[in-house]
Amino acid sequence: MVLFCDAGDTPVRGTVYEVQRGRDRRKLASWKLYVGHLESEFRVTASLVVFVPDPAVARWYHHQIASDTRSGARLCPRLFSATDLPLVVEIKAARTRPAPSAGIGGEGDKG
Repeated sequence: MVLFCDAGDTPVRGTVYEVQRGRDRRKLASWKLYVGHLESEFRVTASLVVFVPDPAVARWYHHQIASDTRSGARLCPRLFSATDLPLVVEIKAARTRPAPSAGIGGEGDKG
């Protein structure tokens, strides 16, 4: 979990980062708790970013989340797998612009 603060050290945003290597239905509930905890404790908007190395497992999570129509708390994670990341072959490019190398942002992205 990462809490982003402004210059005055006031929390302004939270993000939960996780790597998920396998299928686990319990994660669908625990991810809601992680995000809910950040939002409740620090009174910020929080998001969930999950790296799922196996594209088949990522598709499984997408399907599970889309199929969850009865829960009172909906997950809206940013799930991505290895196939979503650009291949970076130049070390200088990865050092200069690490966010696109990690699948965060892209062309024209300010952050």
